[in-house]
Order: sequence, then structure tokens, then C-alpha cells
Amino acid sequence: MHDAQGYRPACEHRSGPFRASLQKTSQVPYASSSLLQQLFHPRQSETQNRQHQPQPPLMLQSCARDPERQIYSAVKNRLSLQRQVFSHSSTPDGRLQEGDLHALPDPWIMVIIAGFYSALHVDKKSKERNVFFVDLTRVTDPQAGSHGSTDSNYIERRGCTGMMSGIHTGTDTPSGPGVRLTRIIATIGPASADIETISNMIRAGMDIARLNLSHGSLEQHQATMTMIRHVARDLGRQVAVMIDIPGPKLRVRSLPESDRDLSLHEKVILSADPHNDEIGIGPADYIPVVCEGDAILLADGAVLLRVTCVGENICAEVVSGGSIRMGAGVVIPGRRPDIPYANDELVKNLSFAAELNPDFVALSFVGSAGDIIVVRSILSEKQVQIPLIAKIETKNAVDLFDEILAAADGIMVARGDLGVELPIACVPYVQKEIIRSCNKAGKPVITATEMLESMVEHGRPTRAEVADVANAIADGTDATMLSAETSIGKDPARAVRMMAEIACETERHLPYHKILDERRLWHETGPSGIISYSACYLANELESRAIVAFTRSGITAERVSRCRPGNPILAITPDEQIARRLLIRWGVIPCIHTPIHTADELFFIALELAKERDLITSGDRLIIIAGNFAGVQGRTNMIKVQNVP
Repeated sequence: MHDAQGYRPACEHRSGPFRASLQKTSQVPYASSSLLQQLFHPRQSETQNRQHQPQPPLMLQSCARDPERQIYSAVKNRLSLQRQVFSHSSTPDGRLQEGDLHALPDPWIMVIIAGFYSALHVDKKSKERNVFFVDLTRVTDPQAGSHGSTDSNYIERRGCTGMMSGIHTGTDTPSGPGVRLTRIIATIGPASADIETISNMIRAGMDIARLNLSHGSLEQHQATMTMIRHVARDLGRQVAVMIDIPGPKLRVRSLPESDRDLSLHEKVILSADPHNDEIGIGPADYIPVVCEGDAILLADGAVLLRVTCVGENICAEVVSGGSIRMGAGVVIPGRRPDIPYANDELVKNLSFAAELNPDFVALSFVGSAGDIIVVRSILSEKQVQIPLIAKIETKNAVDLFDEILAAADGIMVARGDLGVELPIACVPYVQKEIIRSCNKAGKPVITATEMLESMVEHGRPTRAEVADVANAIADGTDATMLSAETSIGKDPARAVRMMAEIACETERHLPYHKILDERRLWHETGPSGIISYSACYLANELESRAIVAFTRSGITAERVSRCRPGNPILAITPDEQIARRLLIRWGVIPCIHTPIHTADELFFIALELAKERDLITSGDRLIIIAGNFAGVQGRTNMIKVQNVP
């Protein structure tokens, strides 16, 4: 109820020392972006002497419109203050003042400010938009009552008084029935390159279609990509396309027949210029110097040969038999040719990719950050910018992983060749470390190769394969990838459906509060990063059904995804390509909408689009984050908790 002056009386909380001020909107000062940056970067020299001087904590409280929507907010973990850094609601003019924030002892303090009405107060004289309305009240007795219905525990940690450190409310189950958060990449090949199968794969849950240029002609891949775009449009779905470009790798180039079975002790000849029954390998420049007794691995190690003699050709004996086909990889452990990453074939494939403009380009056999820089330069000359996914599949790439991660837009754990280059027992640990490093850096990571390999021939995966997929998801992978299962498998759509079922079930049991607490130390410290983390925190604590992120560049949705909430993230963007590129991110459901210019329109659109996708129903809560309405990227500065009518 409003009075004649246009005020809305702020509520008095029924218990505890919390209260909200009666203030007119135009008079409410705000916490600016620079203020929040100071909050998260205190001067160390001023805080070291205060670490062991605990004081009564302060609670940040939003200007709420009514009691039901007044939600607790706090400075979380290790908060110790030498002096009160803000004036609070008992000040003479009742207004919040920007005080000295450098008394805060730890740069990793999470500020949660929620339950507010109209958080977009704009100071027209300032170049910066504000982030929040905030009101500050000193808590003189932490045990006296609780804010809202939260069971708050106050504990001492490192000599400092921490607030709400032990909170764990709600459920860890993802919101939304049947909502899958892990992305699925499926390789298109002879078994799936038709309209009906692609349609079935999209319905089953394929988010990204992979075209592997190691197999098939460029013309075939161009036709397949066109088919994928048409089918996705007809189904009203966003489906991204990834082009996988072969790197400097030896491959089987010719066989007497399409597939060849090699039996134990069989004698074979490998040649760069094959005749009759010889197995052709190439390119010729990639064939290293080999010696008698060297091992040769074919088809990701499925077939093992031992070199018996070397002349113009390589003679070998089959030690472990199996089937090989055209394009199968050839690895000679310990023997690598000294050739540059960029060659005529790479340039040709990149030119093809630039012409088609896919959503992602995956680079095979990346050996260093320099390889990625070379590829970016080639694409830049062709005036295209495509996110580059570096495939980690050699020992050298593992050794130089940090620099590769910094240079790439995403990482693929290509376990096939990795398991040949490294001792196979090392692969699980290397996989976990790669995933964790990507999570920490905020870059998407894909786990690939033989995830459901038995489904190439059978209708059900093995229990070990199911556990493999589940463990990759639990480790933090953004996406899982199907290769032979969908490219040459008997039932590609069934493999995708099985992957989706495993993902959904695994996601139900992930400890999202624990994950979010760990990522508290990883999120970006700027205002946009802080707000994105806060959205995830609120979604978990308030049992929100979904998070809606309005984004032009996709960065806001990426920041939210990085925090790994247990909720779907509806990313609303006006850019169709940005929408598709967000499909590689955990939990992101992209949606295309024309630009929005007012707060009221923003809130209305958020509710309508979330309802259309069955993410929310009446009575649910929705977390909404957005930036200003001036079209400036990277200025996310608003967060709202919306009750669904």
C-alpha cells in the first residue's frame, strides 16, 4: 500500500534486529560497481592487523517491497570488521553511505543481496549503473531471532566471526522435470547422415552435431551440415555444429576392402605407396623413422603390430588382432615426425570451415599454444571468428596443458589417442585433472571416446560404460561425446537417448551446495562475476526452479554455468549464433528473443519464456539476472528473485 507521497512503507521484521527503512526510491543511494570491486579487493596491508579482532557481524539487507519477498542476505564466511564500514538505517538521514571497505579481511567474501524490489536504480550523472539497493543493520545479538525462515548458524573460523557458514537448505535435485544439464555431442557419419536419423537424434537429446573431417569428403560434410540446420529449424530446436579438423596424424589411407580383419601372427605390410594387399598409411611426410621391434598401434590401440623389418615399406606382425577401417589412426609410440602443425591439408580444412562458419572447430593433436595461435591467424585472415576446442590427445599436450588451456576456447579430453600415447592406467587421473582445470578456468570441457562403445553393436551399454559417463559428469564435464556409437552404430538415436538418461539420473544426485561452495573461490571477482555467483547461491538456497540470464554476448550465461548450479539456465539472447554456441555450456538452455529495453518487459519475458519451456509453474521462484539496457556488453548489474504468479 502506497501513501500519498508515493512511498511504500518498508516492512518491520517480526523477529530479530532487522528492519527496513522508509525511503523514497529517488533518495536511495546504491552500491556502485566500483564499490563492489573494492569490497572484493581489500588492501592486504590494512587487513593483516585486524584478522584476529572479531567484531559483531553486519548483515546486508535489501530494500524489500513486502515481508514475503524480504530474503536474507549476508556477508558469508570469515567476516571480521575493525569498525563499521557503512552507516546503516539508524543514521540521521536514514541513508546508506559508502564507507571504508578496506577493513574487510579477506578478498574471497561472498556477498549475497536478494529479495529486493526494482534493483535497477540509475544515477544519470554517473557513467556507471548501480548493482543493488542495500541497507545495512548491525546485528547486536546473532542468536536473537532469525532472518526469514533460515536456520542460521554462527561459527568462528580463523579467529573471525562468520555468518551463515553452515547453511544447507533445500534439495540438491535439479529443478524442472526431465531437464538435462549435461550437454551431448554426437558424431554424424554413415549411420546417421539422413534426415530421419538426425531428427530422431535431436529429439533424443543431441545438442551439438560433430562432423569429423578425418572421414568422408568435404562435399559430404557440407551437405550434412545443411541437413542439420534444416532439420533443427523444422523441429524448432537449437542445434550447434562442430567441425573436427584432423591434425598431423598418421592414418590408414587405403585398404584392399572397406574394412579389414587382422588376425594374430598375421604378416602385414604398411606402405605410403601401397599395392595389392598392402595397407596404405600417410601422409608420407608423417611417417617417422622406425626400427625393428617398434610397436605400431592401429585404431586407437585396438590392433597392435610389431615391426619385423624396415625397407621401402614397413613389415610387421600382428600381436593383438582386430578390425581396422579407412581413416583409422596409426600411432608409433616414442616416434613422432618433426613437422609443423600448419600444412596444406590444415589450411584446406580451415578454409572449408570458414566457408561453412560452424559454431565450433575442434583441433586434433594440438601440441602447444602456438598451434592454436596459428589456426586463429588463418581464420582471422578469412575474417571469421570461431571458438576453438583443443583436443588433448598426446603426452606433449598434457605436459603443456596450462598454456593450451589459456589459448583455447574449450578443451576435449580425447581419450582414444591419449590412451595410446600415455600408459592407459594414467588416463582416468589425467582426465580428472583436465576437467578440474577447465572448471577452474571457466572454459567448457568435453569428455570423449568410447563412452558407450558397446552400443555400436548392442542396444544396451555395459555397466562400466554407464559408470564412466556418470563419473565424467560428477567430475565436472560440461559435455559428453559419442563417436562411433552414432557415426557407424546400429541405432544412433538410442545411444543419444541412453546418454541423456544417464546424465539426468547422475545430475539428480550431485552435491550442488558443495560444488557451489568450492567454486566460490573460482568465480570472477568483477561485479558481473559476483552477481552471477550470487544468482546460483540464491537459486540453491531458495530452491529456485530456474535461472534466467539475459545476455547479448553469452558471457553472463557462461559465468552462471561456471558456478554449476543445480538448475537450468535459460539464456535469452538476440543473437542466433550466440545461442547455439551456448549449447556447449553446462545447464544452458538458449532462447532467441529481440532486444529488451525496459525492466518491466524484461521480467515479463523471463516469466513467459520460462513457462513456455516448462521450467516453472505457479508458486515457483525464478532468479533473473541482466545488465543495463544501453546495449553495453559485460555490464551485468541486476539480480531479482521473482515469485511466479
